[in-house]
Amino acid sequence: MGLAVFLFLAAMIVGLAVACFAAVILFGVGVLLTRGVDRGRGGFLAVTVLFPFLCVGWMGAAYVGHGIINVLVLDRSVVGSDELDCPLPNGYALSFAAGSREVAALYRPAGWPRWRNGVKEGIPDVRLLQMANGYLLGGRGRQLVETPEIGDRTVESYFLLETGSGRLREFPTLPELEQAAGPLGLRPQLQPAAALYDLHGRTWFNGVLPWIMLVPVAFAAFGMFRWLGRLRARRE
Repeated sequence: MGLAVFLFLAAMIVGLAVACFAAVILFGVGVLLTRGVDRGRGGFLAVTVLFPFLCVGWMGAAYVGHGIINVLVLDRSVVGSDELDCPLPNGYALSFAAGSREVAALYRPAGWPRWRNGVKEGIPDVRLLQMANGYLLGGRGRQLVETPEIGDRTVESYFLLETGSGRLREFPTLPELEQAAGPLGLRPQLQPAAALYDLHGRTWFNGVLPWIMLVPVAFAAFGMFRWLGRLRARRE
């Protein structure tokens, strides 16, 4: 979340600087376009100065509010965060450390905020993962090992987790995992843990953030144009 906080503060600083410039421009344009108007001009010009700062404040508040709902209600990461968290449909969740999409912690959410205690007691170093019929199959490896000829990742061990009971079985090789999964009707088809995050980590709620930020601003700008039109009509 550190990256999200940094980007938010940077965006607010830049936004305030742009708002200062925009306030001067809007005020100047407002003075020119309302020349000759007596009644209502002062209020309109005051709003032209405040409008850019109100826009920046609204966008900042929308981002913070969106982030709070994502974290405390939806148990997901803040948009722009370098720490990625998301629940899975089977009651477990994934958490990727800052700046990494290679290795995740697999855990059952617990406590409040729900993920804090759960991550500590979860399965660390998960690189490969598969959800199947009440089970989670995966591969673990602490480091990314590459051979110059092939460039394949090395997984150090495998596991089979029964999501209902929390029973965990670990295996040193993939054939042993396949042998244990066969009687359960499971066929290991492991994929990178990041693929499951891509599938379940992003929701429609993330997509509404730009609309929450921009639609009220657009309506407010439209209202200002209407106000300007009425002032100019009064002058004429």
